[in-house]
Amino acid sequence: MCSSLHLRDAAALGKPFIIGEAGIAAPTLLIQGSADAYGTLDQIDRIRARIQGPVERLVVEGAGHSPQFEAPEEVLRAIAAFSDRLR
Repeated sequence: MCSSLHLRDAAALGKPFIIGEAGIAAPTLLIQGSADAYGTLDQIDRIRARIQGPVERLVVEGAGHSPQFEAPEEVLRAIAAFSDRLR
């Protein structure tokens, strides 16, 4: 089973984005645009600190809040490489 929580969904519900006390144990790829007007690299680092499983961090230089649309090739390559390393 796979689930995800998007920051904008939490914000729309008026709730902060919080990782539960148990944290995340699954391998995780965190992707952030360096020019994101809504999220910061500090937020990514704080999320990373709460992840108990393997974690990788990708900062897409020059991308804003939607790096998957602004730099789709780079993001797709990173996701594919991350997935390959999980095999």
